[in-house]
Amino acid sequence: MKKLIVFGLVLAVLLAGCSPGNTGADPMVGAEPDDGVITLNDRVFIAQVNDIFTNLEDYLGRTVRYEGRFKTGVMPLTGQDFYYVVRYGPGCCGPEDGMVGFEVAWPNGWPEGQELPQPDDWIEVVGVFELYDEWGFDQLRVTLTSFTILEEEGTLFVNM
Repeated sequence: MKKLIVFGLVLAVLLAGCSPGNTGADPMVGAEPDDGVITLNDRVFIAQVNDIFTNLEDYLGRTVRYEGRFKTGVMPLTGQDFYYVVRYGPGCCGPEDGMVGFEVAWPNGWPEGQELPQPDDWIEVVGVFELYDEWGFDQLRVTLTSFTILEEEGTLFVNM
């Protein structure tokens, strides 16, 4: 009887690793299909973004795909416009305090003739993680290869 219980436990552990939902991929890195693109997903969006900033060297030069709200800003010292795609997470004082995402830019500025998305448009971006120098400090951004304005908004408020 003791051998049967031990055998059952070992079998259960082995089968747990073979379930259809277990891909063997690191959930912090996101889904990496055959094309090698890192896809940030709703379930662990904040954790994935934190992992990227924490382990930056592992991500530089790699392609990422994610969705979020398009936002614009102006650099205070230069007056230069910048763009970012974010979701919202826990913050201190209001629903939009905890923005999570990345600055986005085209390699040579916004393409002429390409219409700029409206603020708060839900878009999917694909691009490559790179560092650029801003006032002597390295800044991370996603250099775009494509973006798509989506009709249906995904999960705006993420917790993890």
